[in-house]
Amino acid sequence: MRIVIVEDDHIVSNELRGLFRREFRLARVDTFRTEQEFQEAIPGFTQDVPTLVILDVMLPWSTPASPLPLPLGGDSHRGLLAGVRCASRLREANLPNQPWIILYTVWPPDQLPPEITSDLKPLIIVEKDKGPHHVVQVAHSILRAQLQDEPPFLSKPLPDRVFVIMPFSDGSVDTFKAVSRAIKSLKKGIRPHKIDSKPGSFALIEEIERAIDSCWLVVCDLSEERPNVYYELGYAVARGKRVVSIAKHGTHLHFNVAGRKTLFFENFTDLESRLRQEVSDLMTEESS
Repeated sequence: MRIVIVEDDHIVSNELRGLFRREFRLARVDTFRTEQEFQEAIPGFTQDVPTLVILDVMLPWSTPASPLPLPLGGDSHRGLLAGVRCASRLREANLPNQPWIILYTVWPPDQLPPEITSDLKPLIIVEKDKGPHHVVQVAHSILRAQLQDEPPFLSKPLPDRVFVIMPFSDGSVDTFKAVSRAIKSLKKGIRPHKIDSKPGSFALIEEIERAIDSCWLVVCDLSEERPNVYYELGYAVARGKRVVSIAKHGTHLHFNVAGRKTLFFENFTDLESRLRQEVSDLMTEESS
């Protein structure tokens, strides 16, 4: 199975790639960032046809950005919807097997002119507001037949395990206590945990990665801008984990995480309250 993701936002692209690699463990997952890059790759698809293509609607033509090519067939709508133009090129390639296409869009489906998408079936439109996890759920539903031939996933996350990524410092002790109180108040037996540094040794990267792999949720404290925290966050995102980012009010977020939702807190009571609500919402979403 081959899955192709076409998305110019590197944060969204990396999160989708991590989710699909976790959920479709035998699949090859490729990513493209621009319309030009994707269209130039289409001829090669004849030898390795994608099973599923996830297409962002609004894409730059190239990087650095350059003017978009003229719309196909003079259609003004197509000039605005680069993802739709990519889907049309994919259909025109007459591949041996037609890939499923998920159009991942900030536009509500009822605002997409039907004359644009009517000739692109099989096509499914998914709103970005529903989030990357919803895209994976849709993919599961349309690829169910292929999944039946795959062996079961070997390492399911533990439903009572929450891993906390945070700085190795004395100042993080109270933060961890507040996080633990918030998590434990939501479900009996749930176990937030972290890995502390050991005197005279480096952080145990393999142990941290195993801990992240085994949990269903990651809470990440970005407060002290530590390199180990950014590495572990990147690993968690790549593994497709649900991540709740927190930070003390006034924390500077570096560019590669600035686009992520972050719960900024004034004090530990504030942190406990806001985190409890956020995780409660995630639990509700997980069970629905």
